[in-house]
Amino acid sequence: MHVTRLALGAVVACLAALLVVSGCGSTDKNTTPQAVTWADGVCSAVTTYKSALGDTAATLKGGSLSKSAVHDAVKSVQSATQDFTATLRDVGRPGTTAGAQAKATLDGLASDLQKDAQTIRESTSGSALSAVSVTSTTLLTARSQVTAAFDKLTALDPKGELHAAFSKAASCSSLEAS
Repeated sequence: MHVTRLALGAVVACLAALLVVSGCGSTDKNTTPQAVTWADGVCSAVTTYKSALGDTAATLKGGSLSKSAVHDAVKSVQSATQDFTATLRDVGRPGTTAGAQAKATLDGLASDLQKDAQTIRESTSGSALSAVSVTSTTLLTARSQVTAAFDKLTALDPKGELHAAFSKAASCSSLEAS
């Protein structure tokens, strides 16, 4: 139970921190309104995902780890991941020089997170302890995947357009405060 809370917390903190880092930089860079809308969509999706994972972590903290409780937590993570990855796929291109690459990066992340959610779902067929172990390990893998995706986003933006878009997007400011 303790490991699961730590893993969920790590994923949530990582998502927030990565977007804050991605948002750093000068806001005087030229960027398009489409890029700002894109960044806003990404940040909004992360905020929603962060909240859902936080709710799941709170549920796991709150009581015994019966098979039913673990199953419900896994369903919650799977649902949040489906919503998050669908949003990542739907945000389109950011309207920057590296737009196609940014879209491909987020699509790849969405695919990886869907596979992770499937692994977590399949873990519920065993014992509660096994499901907690698989979930914890898989969430740590997801954390690494998110880190790699956002590292790639920042590396492929030589003009700083994505940085400027994240800085200007309204929903990204709430991530900076977390």
